[in-house]
Amino acid sequence: MTTFTRKKQVRFGEGNDLQLLREVIAKNPFKDRSKWTEIAETLPIDCDARRVRERTLLLVNQHKGKNAESKKKSGIDEAYGEKDQLLDEVLEISEEEDISKKAEKEKAREFEQAGKNIRKRAMENNQG
Repeated sequence: MTTFTRKKQVRFGEGNDLQLLREVIAKNPFKDRSKWTEIAETLPIDCDARRVRERTLLLVNQHKGKNAESKKKSGIDEAYGEKDQLLDEVLEISEEEDISKKAEKEKAREFEQAGKNIRKRAMENNQG
């Protein structure tokens, strides 16, 4: 029987979050997934690439929710700190990579469709 050892729970402090966000902006792991490991290695806390990625996505999703709330409360002056700026940049990088990946997939799909059309015409010409 195998026993599973549970990984020690990691607590990210405010300073860790700021350092994490700076590294995400500098290394852009949304473009190259292997960068998550590099980011994990630079942090002063013991965590792996998965936890770093999940923490980043959690912070970004919380930030999106906070932005949606602020738009509802329009007119209220809210504190906008370094963490918010970093999260805005991470969100922008993430969205740019999503757009880029979708464009690449669309281009590949169009290329594949063009190939199918050429094969179809070739088959029709051979039978005619």
